[in-house]
Amino acid sequence: MRHRILRISLITLVFSTLCLLSCGYKFGETRSEWASGNKKLAIDVFSNESHVFAAENIFTRECIAHFLKRGGYKLVTRDKAEIYLEGRIISISNRPLTRRLESAGHRLSSYDIAAKVEFKLYDKSGLLLWSTTVEDKSEFLGSANAIEIRQNKNDALKRLASEITKIAYTKLAEDF
Repeated sequence: MRHRILRISLITLVFSTLCLLSCGYKFGETRSEWASGNKKLAIDVFSNESHVFAAENIFTRECIAHFLKRGGYKLVTRDKAEIYLEGRIISISNRPLTRRLESAGHRLSSYDIAAKVEFKLYDKSGLLLWSTTVEDKSEFLGSANAIEIRQNKNDALKRLASEITKIAYTKLAEDF
């Protein structure tokens, strides 16, 4: 009787282990065929419909940096590309926030900066392959010094552009 229980337990353990090993999970590289196919990709300078001067340069730089970091394709000029990505900054807005530090009884001013960006991927013939719109926001601290506020806002915009690009890349890798 005892041997029979031991044998059943052993068979159950072996069966469970085999099921877990063959459950279909893939470890390691999980990018889509597009992202791992070493395609020639061009990233156009983003268009900017917002009121923020030169935001298209920040978003384009962050997008290129992120795509280079993730790898799996060769960045080329548009005339040599198999596929190309266009970005359109639809809006960028900021609003003041005021926070009270309860322990000190002081007010700390900070701001929200939010952006809405559209991404579109085309093949070389101009056929739309994929698109998405991403919205996100970031915070930055205020100051009595206008130059410091401007620098904090620019830093927040770079963080925001980086985060929006990461979200778009992830969506692209999952959807394409």
